[in-house]
Amino acid sequence: MKKNWSVFQMVVLVVFVALGIYITHQLLRYAGWGWIGFLATIFWITFVFAIALSQPLYFWGNESLSDSIWVERLNVVGYLAFPYVSDLLVMILLRDLIGFAAWGGFLFQWWDWDGYSLYSATWTILSLFLPLLLLGLGYLTVWLGPFVHHVKVRDPRLPKEFEGFRIAHLSDIHMGPMMTDRLIDRMLRKLRREKYDALVMTGDIVDCDPVMYRERLWGLRELEAPEGVYYCTGNHEYYWGFEKVRPVFDGTKIQVLQNETAYLNRGGQQLSFTGLPDPVSRFFPKARAFNWDEISPASDGEYRVLLAHQPYLADEAVHKGFQLQLSGHTHAGQFFPWNFLILFFQKYSKGLYRIKKDKCGKKGLQDLWLYVNQGTGFWGPPTRLGTYGEITILELTRGEDSKTKV
Repeated sequence: MKKNWSVFQMVVLVVFVALGIYITHQLLRYAGWGWIGFLATIFWITFVFAIALSQPLYFWGNESLSDSIWVERLNVVGYLAFPYVSDLLVMILLRDLIGFAAWGGFLFQWWDWDGYSLYSATWTILSLFLPLLLLGLGYLTVWLGPFVHHVKVRDPRLPKEFEGFRIAHLSDIHMGPMMTDRLIDRMLRKLRREKYDALVMTGDIVDCDPVMYRERLWGLRELEAPEGVYYCTGNHEYYWGFEKVRPVFDGTKIQVLQNETAYLNRGGQQLSFTGLPDPVSRFFPKARAFNWDEISPASDGEYRVLLAHQPYLADEAVHKGFQLQLSGHTHAGQFFPWNFLILFFQKYSKGLYRIKKDKCGKKGLQDLWLYVNQGTGFWGPPTRLGTYGEITILELTRGEDSKTKV
Protein backbone atom coordinates (compact mmCIF):
# COMPACT_ATOMS: atom_id res chain seq x y z
CA MET A 1 0.00 0.00 0.00
CA LYS A 2 2.78 2.42 0.92
CA LYS A 3 4.59 1.64 -2.34
CA ASN A 4 1.47 2.39 -4.41
CA TRP A 5 0.86 5.62 -2.51
CA SER A 6 4.46 6.70 -3.21
CA VAL A 7 3.97 6.01 -6.92
CA PHE A 8 0.83 8.15 -6.86
CA GLN A 9 2.72 10.98 -5.18
CA MET A 10 5.42 10.77 -7.81
CA VAL A 11 2.86 10.93 -10.62
CA VAL A 12 1.30 14.05 -9.09
CA LEU A 13 4.70 15.74 -8.82
CA VAL A 14 5.63 14.87 -12.41
CA VAL A 15 2.29 16.16 -13.73
CA PHE A 16 2.70 19.41 -11.77
CA VAL A 17 6.20 20.02 -13.11
CA ALA A 18 5.25 19.10 -16.69
CA LEU A 19 2.22 21.38 -16.60
CA GLY A 20 4.30 24.26 -15.24
CA ILE A 21 6.91 23.85 -17.98
CA TYR A 22 4.21 23.67 -20.68
CA ILE A 23 2.41 26.81 -19.49
CA THR A 24 5.65 28.77 -19.13
CA HIS A 25 6.77 27.71 -22.60
CA GLN A 26 3.46 28.69 -24.21
CA LEU A 27 3.38 32.06 -22.45
CA LEU A 28 6.93 33.06 -23.34
CA ARG A 29 7.17 31.55 -26.80
CA TYR A 30 5.40 34.43 -28.52
CA ALA A 31 5.57 37.18 -25.89
CA GLY A 32 8.58 38.92 -27.41
CA TRP A 33 9.67 40.29 -24.03
CA GLY A 34 13.16 41.20 -22.96
CA TRP A 35 15.09 39.24 -20.38
CA ILE A 36 13.44 41.09 -17.45
CA GLY A 37 9.96 40.11 -18.59
CA PHE A 38 11.24 36.63 -19.37
CA LEU A 39 12.66 36.11 -15.87
CA ALA A 40 9.64 37.76 -14.18
CA THR A 41 7.23 35.39 -15.95
CA ILE A 42 9.31 32.35 -15.03
CA PHE A 43 9.47 33.50 -11.41
CA TRP A 44 5.70 34.11 -11.25
CA ILE A 45 4.73 30.74 -12.76
CA THR A 46 7.24 28.93 -10.53
CA PHE A 47 5.85 30.74 -7.47
CA VAL A 48 2.21 29.95 -8.34
CA PHE A 49 2.94 26.29 -9.00
CA ALA A 50 4.99 25.95 -5.82
CA ILE A 51 2.06 27.36 -3.83
CA ALA A 52 -0.39 25.05 -5.61
CA LEU A 53 1.87 22.09 -4.92
CA SER A 54 1.71 22.91 -1.21
CA GLN A 55 -1.85 21.56 -1.20
CA PRO A 56 -1.12 17.89 -1.90
CA LEU A 57 2.00 18.15 0.27
CA TYR A 58 -0.13 19.55 3.12
CA PHE A 59 -2.68 16.77 2.72
CA TRP A 60 -0.02 14.05 2.69
CA GLY A 61 1.69 15.41 5.78
CA ASN A 62 -1.16 17.03 7.75
CA GLU A 63 -0.68 14.74 10.75
CA SER A 64 2.90 15.92 11.24
CA LEU A 65 2.18 19.63 10.78
CA SER A 66 1.44 22.03 13.61
CA ASP A 67 -1.68 24.18 13.76
CA SER A 68 0.38 27.32 13.13
CA ILE A 69 -1.46 30.33 11.69
CA TRP A 70 1.18 30.42 8.95
CA VAL A 71 0.41 26.85 7.93
CA GLU A 72 -3.28 27.79 7.66
CA ARG A 73 -2.49 30.91 5.60
CA LEU A 74 -0.32 28.90 3.23
CA ASN A 75 -3.19 26.44 2.97
CA VAL A 76 -5.57 29.24 1.94
CA VAL A 77 -3.19 30.67 -0.67
CA GLY A 78 -2.53 27.17 -2.00
CA TYR A 79 -6.24 26.61 -2.57
CA LEU A 80 -6.47 29.89 -4.50
CA ALA A 81 -3.55 28.87 -6.71
CA PHE A 82 -5.46 25.91 -8.13
CA PRO A 83 -8.21 27.82 -10.01
CA TYR A 84 -5.61 30.34 -11.16
CA VAL A 85 -3.57 27.54 -12.76
CA SER A 86 -6.76 26.06 -14.22
CA ASP A 87 -7.81 29.38 -15.78
CA LEU A 88 -4.28 29.98 -17.07
CA LEU A 89 -4.29 26.63 -18.82
CA VAL A 90 -7.74 27.31 -20.28
CA MET A 91 -6.57 30.65 -21.67
CA ILE A 92 -3.63 29.00 -23.43
CA LEU A 93 -5.72 26.13 -24.81
CA LEU A 94 -8.44 28.56 -25.92
CA ARG A 95 -5.89 30.67 -27.78
CA ASP A 96 -4.50 27.62 -29.55
CA LEU A 97 -7.96 26.35 -30.44
CA ILE A 98 -9.09 29.69 -31.90
CA GLY A 99 -5.74 30.19 -33.59
CA PHE A 100 -5.82 26.76 -35.20
CA ALA A 101 -9.40 27.29 -36.44
CA ALA A 102 -8.53 30.75 -37.78
CA TRP A 103 -5.46 29.43 -39.58
CA GLY A 104 -7.50 26.62 -41.16
CA GLY A 105 -10.17 29.03 -42.38
CA PHE A 106 -7.48 31.34 -43.76
CA LEU A 107 -5.80 28.42 -45.52
CA PHE A 108 -9.06 27.50 -47.27
CA GLN A 109 -9.73 31.18 -48.01
CA TRP A 110 -12.92 31.28 -45.93
CA TRP A 111 -11.79 34.54 -44.30
CA ASP A 112 -8.82 36.90 -44.24
CA TRP A 113 -7.76 36.46 -40.60
CA ASP A 114 -4.98 33.93 -40.00
CA GLY A 115 -5.10 34.05 -36.19
CA TYR A 116 -1.43 34.94 -35.72
CA SER A 117 -2.34 38.16 -33.91
CA LEU A 118 -3.35 36.00 -30.94
CA TYR A 119 0.25 34.99 -30.42
CA SER A 120 1.48 38.21 -28.91
CA ALA A 121 2.53 39.93 -25.69
CA THR A 122 -1.04 41.26 -25.35
CA TRP A 123 -2.52 37.75 -25.13
CA THR A 124 0.22 36.72 -22.70
CA ILE A 125 -0.63 39.63 -20.39
CA LEU A 126 -4.35 38.84 -20.70
CA SER A 127 -3.66 35.19 -19.85
CA LEU A 128 -1.76 36.19 -16.71
CA PHE A 129 -4.25 38.74 -15.36
CA LEU A 130 -7.72 37.57 -16.47
CA PRO A 131 -7.64 34.57 -14.07
CA LEU A 132 -7.26 37.03 -11.18
CA LEU A 133 -10.50 38.74 -12.25
CA LEU A 134 -12.27 35.39 -12.55
CA LEU A 135 -11.08 34.48 -9.05
CA GLY A 136 -12.62 37.68 -7.74
CA LEU A 137 -15.96 36.97 -9.42
CA GLY A 138 -15.91 33.39 -8.14
CA TYR A 139 -15.23 34.54 -4.59
CA LEU A 140 -18.09 37.05 -4.79
CA THR A 141 -20.46 34.17 -5.60
CA VAL A 142 -19.21 32.28 -2.54
CA TRP A 143 -19.36 35.37 -0.33
CA LEU A 144 -23.06 35.90 -1.21
CA GLY A 145 -23.77 32.51 0.31
CA PRO A 146 -25.83 29.60 -0.98
CA PHE A 147 -29.00 30.21 -2.96
CA VAL A 148 -32.24 28.57 -1.84
CA HIS A 149 -33.67 26.30 -4.52
CA HIS A 150 -37.27 25.13 -4.12
CA VAL A 151 -38.14 21.83 -5.83
CA LYS A 152 -41.43 19.94 -5.97
CA VAL A 153 -41.23 16.16 -6.21
CA ARG A 154 -44.58 14.79 -7.37
CA ASP A 155 -44.98 11.11 -6.57
CA PRO A 156 -48.31 9.25 -6.34
CA ARG A 157 -46.65 6.66 -4.06
CA LEU A 158 -46.33 9.22 -1.26
CA PRO A 159 -48.72 8.40 1.63
CA LYS A 160 -51.38 11.11 1.88
CA GLU A 161 -50.37 11.71 5.51
CA PHE A 162 -47.06 13.11 4.21
CA GLU A 163 -48.59 15.36 1.56
CA GLY A 164 -46.57 18.60 1.48
CA PHE A 165 -43.70 17.15 3.57
CA ARG A 166 -40.71 19.46 3.16
CA ILE A 167 -37.09 18.35 3.29
CA ALA A 168 -34.20 20.80 3.59
CA HIS A 169 -31.19 19.32 1.81
CA LEU A 170 -27.60 20.38 2.51
CA SER A 171 -24.55 18.75 1.01
CA ASP A 172 -20.81 19.30 0.62
CA ILE A 173 -20.44 22.16 3.08
CA HIS A 174 -16.77 21.17 3.57
CA MET A 175 -16.39 22.78 6.97
CA GLY A 176 -12.70 23.44 7.46
CA PRO A 177 -10.04 26.09 7.00
CA MET A 178 -11.68 27.72 3.96
CA MET A 179 -15.27 27.73 5.27
CA THR A 180 -15.08 30.73 7.59
CA ASP A 181 -17.45 31.47 10.48
CA ARG A 182 -18.92 34.33 8.46
CA LEU A 183 -19.82 32.01 5.55
CA ILE A 184 -21.29 29.41 7.91
CA ASP A 185 -23.35 32.08 9.67
CA ARG A 186 -24.68 33.35 6.32
CA MET A 187 -25.70 29.80 5.39
CA LEU A 188 -27.49 29.29 8.73
CA ARG A 189 -29.37 32.60 8.46
CA LYS A 190 -30.71 31.64 5.03
CA LEU A 191 -31.69 28.21 6.31
CA ARG A 192 -33.60 29.69 9.28
CA ARG A 193 -35.84 31.67 6.93
CA GLU A 194 -37.18 28.47 5.37
CA LYS A 195 -39.91 26.13 6.60
CA TYR A 196 -39.19 22.43 6.50
CA ASP A 197 -40.10 19.26 8.37
CA ALA A 198 -36.79 17.39 8.19
CA LEU A 199 -33.21 18.34 7.43
CA VAL A 200 -30.81 16.00 5.62
CA MET A 201 -27.10 16.26 4.86
CA THR A 202 -25.59 14.06 2.17
CA GLY A 203 -21.90 13.97 3.03
CA ASP A 204 -18.69 15.99 2.91
CA ILE A 205 -19.93 18.16 5.75
CA VAL A 206 -16.64 18.04 7.69
CA ASP A 207 -13.45 18.36 5.65
CA CYS A 208 -10.71 19.02 8.17
CA ASP A 209 -8.88 17.66 11.15
CA PRO A 210 -11.58 18.17 13.85
CA VAL A 211 -8.90 18.71 16.49
CA MET A 212 -7.29 21.62 14.61
CA TYR A 213 -10.55 23.26 13.58
CA ARG A 214 -12.82 22.46 16.51
CA GLU A 215 -14.28 25.99 16.72
CA ARG A 216 -14.90 26.11 12.97
CA LEU A 217 -17.43 23.28 13.38
CA TRP A 218 -19.71 25.24 15.71
CA GLY A 219 -22.41 25.55 13.05
CA LEU A 220 -23.31 21.86 13.35
CA ARG A 221 -24.79 22.51 16.79
CA GLU A 222 -27.25 24.97 15.27
CA LEU A 223 -28.86 22.48 12.89
CA GLU A 224 -32.30 21.25 13.87
CA ALA A 225 -35.68 20.34 12.37
CA PRO A 226 -39.12 19.37 13.76
CA GLU A 227 -38.86 15.77 12.46
CA GLY A 228 -35.12 15.30 12.82
CA VAL A 229 -31.75 15.93 11.17
CA TYR A 230 -30.19 13.03 9.26
CA TYR A 231 -26.70 12.65 7.86
CA CYS A 232 -24.78 10.19 5.70
CA THR A 233 -21.03 10.32 5.18
CA GLY A 234 -19.19 11.52 2.10
CA ASN A 235 -15.76 10.56 0.88
CA HIS A 236 -13.92 13.46 2.53
CA GLU A 237 -14.86 12.48 6.08
CA TYR A 238 -12.90 9.26 5.56
CA TYR A 239 -9.82 11.04 4.23
CA TRP A 240 -9.46 12.75 7.61
CA GLY A 241 -10.29 9.58 9.55
CA PHE A 242 -13.98 9.05 10.30
CA GLU A 243 -13.08 7.71 13.74
CA LYS A 244 -11.94 11.30 14.50
CA VAL A 245 -14.80 13.00 12.66
CA ARG A 246 -17.62 10.88 14.16
CA PRO A 247 -17.40 12.42 17.71
CA VAL A 248 -17.99 15.86 16.17
CA PHE A 249 -21.68 14.95 15.85
CA ASP A 250 -22.02 13.96 19.51
CA GLY A 251 -24.00 16.56 21.40
CA THR A 252 -25.76 17.77 18.24
CA LYS A 253 -29.26 16.96 17.00
CA ILE A 254 -27.82 15.19 13.96
CA GLN A 255 -28.54 11.48 13.57
CA VAL A 256 -25.69 9.72 11.76
CA LEU A 257 -27.02 6.96 9.50
CA GLN A 258 -24.57 4.28 8.38
CA ASN A 259 -26.45 1.49 6.61
CA GLU A 260 -29.23 2.48 9.01
CA THR A 261 -32.80 3.72 8.73
CA ALA A 262 -34.79 6.31 10.69
CA TYR A 263 -38.59 6.09 10.56
CA LEU A 264 -41.22 8.82 10.73
CA ASN A 265 -44.82 7.88 11.46
CA ARG A 266 -47.98 9.81 10.64
CA GLY A 267 -51.44 8.30 10.92
CA GLY A 268 -50.15 4.76 10.68
CA GLN A 269 -48.08 5.53 7.55
CA GLN A 270 -44.29 5.64 7.35
CA LEU A 271 -41.66 7.76 5.65
CA SER A 272 -38.08 6.62 6.22
CA PHE A 273 -34.58 8.01 5.76
CA THR A 274 -31.83 5.49 5.06
CA GLY A 275 -28.18 6.60 5.09
CA LEU A 276 -25.39 4.87 3.20
CA PRO A 277 -21.70 5.42 4.00
CA ASP A 278 -19.74 6.57 0.98
CA PRO A 279 -18.36 3.57 -0.98
CA VAL A 280 -14.81 4.79 -0.24
CA SER A 281 -15.42 3.55 3.34
CA ARG A 282 -14.53 0.06 2.09
CA PHE A 283 -10.88 1.12 1.96
CA PHE A 284 -10.76 2.30 5.57
CA PRO A 285 -10.73 -0.68 7.96
CA LYS A 286 -11.63 1.39 11.04
CA ALA A 287 -14.86 2.62 9.47
CA ARG A 288 -18.21 0.94 9.05
CA ALA A 289 -18.27 0.00 5.39
CA PHE A 290 -20.86 0.68 2.70
CA ASN A 291 -23.11 -2.37 2.46
CA TRP A 292 -26.49 -2.71 0.77
CA ASP A 293 -27.14 -5.98 2.61
CA GLU A 294 -27.27 -4.28 6.02
CA ILE A 295 -30.22 -2.10 5.04
CA SER A 296 -33.61 -3.03 6.46
CA PRO A 297 -36.21 -4.20 3.91
CA ALA A 298 -39.17 -1.99 3.08
CA SER A 299 -42.51 -2.42 4.79
CA ASP A 300 -45.88 -2.10 3.03
CA GLY A 301 -46.75 1.47 2.10
CA GLU A 302 -43.45 2.88 3.35
CA TYR A 303 -42.07 5.82 1.40
CA ARG A 304 -38.30 5.34 1.38
CA VAL A 305 -35.79 8.16 1.01
CA LEU A 306 -32.13 7.20 0.47
CA LEU A 307 -29.31 9.52 1.55
CA ALA A 308 -26.23 8.64 -0.51
CA HIS A 309 -23.33 10.97 -1.21
CA GLN A 310 -22.60 9.52 -4.66
CA PRO A 311 -25.36 10.11 -7.26
CA TYR A 312 -24.39 7.08 -9.37
CA LEU A 313 -25.71 4.79 -6.60
CA ALA A 314 -29.17 5.64 -7.92
CA ASP A 315 -28.69 3.03 -10.63
CA GLU A 316 -28.60 0.41 -7.86
CA ALA A 317 -31.05 2.11 -5.51
CA VAL A 318 -33.85 1.93 -8.09
CA HIS A 319 -33.74 -1.87 -7.67
CA LYS A 320 -33.69 -1.69 -3.85
CA GLY A 321 -37.21 -0.38 -3.35
CA PHE A 322 -36.44 3.32 -2.77
CA GLN A 323 -38.65 6.07 -4.13
CA LEU A 324 -36.35 9.06 -3.69
CA GLN A 325 -32.58 9.48 -3.45
CA LEU A 326 -30.82 12.65 -2.29
CA SER A 327 -27.14 13.09 -3.18
CA GLY A 328 -24.35 15.59 -3.61
CA HIS A 329 -20.62 15.15 -4.38
CA THR A 330 -20.46 16.71 -7.86
CA HIS A 331 -20.49 20.44 -6.92
CA ALA A 332 -21.81 20.75 -10.50
CA GLY A 333 -18.13 21.22 -11.41
CA GLN A 334 -17.86 24.28 -9.10
CA PHE A 335 -16.04 26.62 -11.47
CA PHE A 336 -15.37 27.10 -15.17
CA PRO A 337 -14.50 25.05 -17.21
CA TRP A 338 -15.18 22.12 -14.85
CA ASN A 339 -18.89 23.00 -14.71
CA PHE A 340 -19.00 21.78 -18.34
CA LEU A 341 -16.43 19.00 -18.09
CA ILE A 342 -18.25 17.46 -15.10
CA LEU A 343 -20.80 16.09 -17.58
CA PHE A 344 -18.14 13.71 -18.89
CA PHE A 345 -17.36 12.35 -15.41
CA GLN A 346 -20.74 12.35 -13.67
CA LYS A 347 -23.84 10.79 -15.20
CA TYR A 348 -25.99 12.82 -12.80
CA SER A 349 -24.38 16.19 -12.15
CA LYS A 350 -27.11 18.41 -10.65
CA GLY A 351 -30.85 18.76 -10.30
CA LEU A 352 -33.75 16.34 -10.55
CA TYR A 353 -33.68 13.05 -12.46
CA ARG A 354 -36.07 10.18 -12.95
CA ILE A 355 -34.24 6.85 -12.89
CA LYS A 356 -36.32 4.31 -14.76
CA LYS A 357 -36.41 0.75 -13.47
CA ASP A 358 -37.71 -0.62 -16.77
CA LYS A 359 -34.80 -1.60 -19.01
CA CYS A 360 -36.75 -0.40 -22.05
CA GLY A 361 -36.91 3.11 -20.61
CA LYS A 362 -40.64 3.21 -19.92
CA LYS A 363 -41.94 5.24 -16.98
CA GLY A 364 -43.40 3.24 -14.11
CA LEU A 365 -44.38 3.34 -10.47
CA GLN A 366 -41.14 1.53 -9.57
CA ASP A 367 -38.96 4.39 -10.82
CA LEU A 368 -36.67 6.37 -8.53
CA TRP A 369 -36.49 10.13 -8.20
CA LEU A 370 -32.95 11.43 -7.73
CA TYR A 371 -32.04 14.94 -6.67
CA VAL A 372 -28.38 16.04 -6.81
CA ASN A 373 -27.52 19.10 -4.72
CA GLN A 374 -24.66 21.02 -6.31
CA GLY A 375 -23.05 21.72 -2.96
CA THR A 376 -24.04 24.08 -0.17
CA GLY A 377 -20.44 25.13 0.32
CA PHE A 378 -17.39 24.53 -1.83
CA TRP A 379 -14.33 22.34 -1.93
CA GLY A 380 -10.83 23.76 -1.98
CA PRO A 381 -10.69 27.28 -3.40
CA PRO A 382 -13.46 29.64 -2.18
CA THR A 383 -14.70 30.24 -5.71
CA ARG A 384 -17.71 29.34 -7.81
CA LEU A 385 -17.96 30.42 -11.44
CA GLY A 386 -20.88 29.16 -13.50
CA THR A 387 -22.37 27.42 -10.43
CA TYR A 388 -23.64 28.49 -7.00
CA GLY A 389 -23.92 27.13 -3.49
CA GLU A 390 -27.30 25.51 -2.90
CA ILE A 391 -29.76 24.96 -0.08
CA THR A 392 -32.52 22.76 -1.49
CA ILE A 393 -36.06 22.72 -0.12
CA LEU A 394 -37.84 19.69 -1.55
CA GLU A 395 -41.61 19.52 -1.17
CA LEU A 396 -43.09 16.05 -1.53
CA THR A 397 -46.55 15.97 -3.03
CA ARG A 398 -48.89 13.37 -4.48
CA GLY A 399 -48.89 14.03 -8.20
CA GLU A 400 -48.16 12.41 -11.52
CA ASP A 401 -45.10 14.04 -13.06
CA SER A 402 -42.20 16.03 -11.70
CA LYS A 403 -40.11 18.00 -14.15
CA THR A 404 -36.96 16.05 -14.86
CA LYS A 405 -33.86 16.08 -17.02
CA VAL A 406 -34.15 12.57 -18.38
